[in-house]
Amino acid sequence: MRLFGSIGYTVISLSGGLLLVALGGITKLPYLLWAVWVVPFLLLLFLRDEPAEGEGMTLATLKELFTNKSFLWFLFLVFIISVPHRMNDVMLGLYMKELGASDSMVGWAWALAAAVEIPIFALLGKYLHRIHEYVLIGIVGIIYTLRWFMYYVSDDPWVLLALQAGAAITFAVFWITSMHYVARILPPQLGATGFSLLSMVYLGLSGMTGGIVGETVRLVRGASMYLFASIASLLGGVLFLATEVLSRRRGRGV
Repeated sequence: MRLFGSIGYTVISLSGGLLLVALGGITKLPYLLWAVWVVPFLLLLFLRDEPAEGEGMTLATLKELFTNKSFLWFLFLVFIISVPHRMNDVMLGLYMKELGASDSMVGWAWALAAAVEIPIFALLGKYLHRIHEYVLIGIVGIIYTLRWFMYYVSDDPWVLLALQAGAAITFAVFWITSMHYVARILPPQLGATGFSLLSMVYLGLSGMTGGIVGETVRLVRGASMYLFASIASLLGGVLFLATEVLSRRRGRGV
């Protein structure tokens, strides 16, 4: 699902600007949004749910989910690493414009980030069994740290555009590994709820927090938000790795 989301995002990022110019400028954005949404909305009217398998959701299974300390700790660590990423989602365009980037450069930056994710989403799932999820996400946290620090030290919008390619080895690996972990540790009847909570933490809580923190820090000094992102990602990565080390010493996996 996320693979096709990246493909769609890439197409819209590249074509949206050209379409807006053809339509008459940014004031015509509502027409573009309606054109994009109407077709899938109509197709959804013909979609039918597949029959449910297993025992289904009950209050007992929900209690099991919300008392699963490993799962809740995992969501907390995901939140720490997600806040800097969602902050970049919200603030990158504004920050690049402050550095002198054109509208087309901002569009290309987002298109590049989405395009490089496509092969990772398509192929990584075949190899996830070779390394534990906490180790892999911990390594991703360290790479995120380096990526955000390069955003911090650079004031060239072209460099920031190029750094968006880092999404291939940060966000793409982080997200598919997180989904894989949730699918592995939760029973089938809790899978949909577990994925929903994961998405809520990433899209909802982290998005709101990242937007608030990013705007607050940007008003003081734009580049400082990426210094904050580096520190938060380092903290998240270290906590993921430390959790794995402690679990192995106790003789059980996370």
